[in-house]
Amino acid sequence: MRSSSSVIPASAGIQSFQNVTRCLDPGFAGVTTMPIVTLFCGMLYVIEGTGRMIVDGKEIDINPGTIIMNPMGKIHSMKNTSNGEIVVFQVFTPAWKEPDRVPVP
Repeated sequence: MRSSSSVIPASAGIQSFQNVTRCLDPGFAGVTTMPIVTLFCGMLYVIEGTGRMIVDGKEIDINPGTIIMNPMGKIHSMKNTSNGEIVVFQVFTPAWKEPDRVPVP
């Protein structure tokens, strides 16, 4: 997995946000075996490849052009189902921090 990220800090009453571009290897299962609840809102846009997401119990096939909204507090996971990389662009608000993901038992 490769990724690049930038954070825009909060200012003038505007909440912080972060954008991330990720390249996920074939078979990447991310948090598929360990769904998480997030303490931020996120949007995912698929640039290349195919996969499957589960958002709040609903399974969704994703491919180039798919946009998924991950609401704050909802359980979600993702898996790369293609033979090549899946490339996604994500935006989080407020800006993502490691403790902002809570594993679901």
